[in-house]
Formats: sequence, C-alpha cells, structure tokens
Amino acid sequence: MESLEKKYREDRLTPKELDELKDQVNSMDDTELGNVLLDNWMNDEIYVVSVEDNDINRVKRQINKAINCPSKARFILTKWIQIAAAVLFVVFIGTTVYLYKENNRLMTQKIEVTTGKGEHASMILPDGTKVALNSESELAYMSSTFNKENRTITFDGEGYFQVAKDKKHPFVIESKGVEVKVLGTKFNLLARKKEPRVELALEEGKVLFLSILTGETVIMSPNQKVIMDRRTGRLKIVNEENILDATAWKRKEMTFCNEPLSFVLQAVGKNYNVKFIVDDKIGLTDLFTGTFPTTNLQEVLDVLKISYHMKVKVSGDRIYLARKNN
Repeated sequence: MESLEKKYREDRLTPKELDELKDQVNSMDDTELGNVLLDNWMNDEIYVVSVEDNDINRVKRQINKAINCPSKARFILTKWIQIAAAVLFVVFIGTTVYLYKENNRLMTQKIEVTTGKGEHASMILPDGTKVALNSESELAYMSSTFNKENRTITFDGEGYFQVAKDKKHPFVIESKGVEVKVLGTKFNLLARKKEPRVELALEEGKVLFLSILTGETVIMSPNQKVIMDRRTGRLKIVNEENILDATAWKRKEMTFCNEPLSFVLQAVGKNYNVKFIVDDKIGLTDLFTGTFPTTNLQEVLDVLKISYHMKVKVSGDRIYLARKNN
C-alpha cells in the first residue's frame, strides 16, 4: 500500500492501481486508516513545489473574493483581534495578581465580631467551636494562624463557649489580665476590661485559668466558678449549685446571689443604659438575691421598691432612689 500511496501523491498511478488502492482503503477500519495517515504525516518526505509569486497572489485574490472578505478588511480585523487579545492578556494578568493579593490579605487579616448595647450574636469558629456573645462584647482571631498550632482568640465582654474537642490544638482565650486554656468544654466567661472582676463558670470539661498579674493558675471542674479581682489578680474558686445562672443573659435575665446592692444597681444601669442616683440612707452594702428581666425596666424598679422600701423617681436616663419615710 505504501508504494501505491507514493505513486498516488506523485500522480503516477495507472487506472488498475487506483482501483487497487481504493479497495485497500475501503477494507480498513477508522483506527487502521488513522494510523496509516499519522505514519505518513510523521515520516514521509516533504515535497516542496516552487510556485511563482504572481500565481500565489492570484489564488489569494480568488479566495478573498469567494469568501467576500477583502484583504484590507481582513487585515484590520486581524489587527483588532491582536489588540483585543493583548488587552485580555493584561486583564487576565491583572486579575490573577489581584486575586493572589486578595487571598493573601484574607489569610492574614484579623477577623472580628462585635456586639453593641442590647445586641446578642452567635457564631461558629473555623474549628467548629460555637460562641454566643452578650451585648458589648468583642471576639477576634487571626485567620492565618487559627487552628494551626493552637486556637487562639482575644476576647472582651461576656460569652458562652462550646469549644470543639481537639487535643492537638488547645483553645486559648486571651483577655486583659487573663488567659484561659481548654481542650473541649462548655463555660461562660465574663471578662470586661472596665469591670473590676472576671468570672468563669464551668458547665462541662476542664479549664485552666491563669491570672497574668500573679501567675496563679487553677484547674477547674464542672459546677465551679472562678472569680478574679482585677486589682490584685487573686483568684477565688466557688462551687455553684446553679451553674446555669451564669448564662441567665441568654434567657434575657439577670440573676444575682448575695450580691451587694451597689453591684446590682451597676449591672441594671449598664443593661438599661440608665444611671442610679442613690440617697445616702440606702445601704449599698445590703445583699440581694433574685432575678431581673433584661427587657422590662419597670418590673426591675417595682422589685427594688418592694425589697428595699424605696421611693423611685425617673427623669430621662436618671433614676433617683430614696428611702421611704416610715
């Protein structure tokens, strides 16, 4: 077949040989025919035929006329295609660089979640840890390092944490004067920079609580609360029968157990954004135990009036408390 093909390309076949070549081609399937054509393409000699320039130009004019596309128009179109391709290439390179930089920025940026007055928020961290934030709280972490060697966040405010278990990557909370390290647990943390104490109430698991000021550490067990005095850095462990009282804010409640009245009024004032003006005849060291709603100021004032025999006067965001005359 090779000799017949060669003679065919050289236009030297006899009619009999041409019929023979046709029969051979028709007897092949597509795969066999493809292999033959590929072999010819890769290995056969290339025949170069000399053609006069005038003949080439004549053929080109005939082709252009046949497809109704003048040479000048085709030249302009080709130029525009080249320009468009160059522009698209520049846009592609620019977009690639932008996406690369944006990805790096996202990987190194600080992720922050904050809540304002009266706002609550829930979030899930990249490791699966669930956090519920009370009002005026802030949680932040670096996306490039979180869950690499450890899971470190910074925190200010109050939050309820359900930490995903991961023994290889400790969960660390850094707050002013405090560091909390856990592996997997549930707890409520109250750690506001401007408040005089930090409290952590543990529901499940174990927590290591560190006072940075004194270097004192405690390992907590469930149903315990640790209280740290910010001024001294000293720690106090309290066993809590009603550990869920620490998360009363999630139920829109404020719960107090043997707290000084001064502390109670401060907490109520912060929640409702009001200021208490107290008569000096009222004992601010008197202890209070009870539960207040976080959404009904009038109910709070009614409880205070009955419990302490007070007169209450409201003027804008100021509330005046005075002892009733017997």
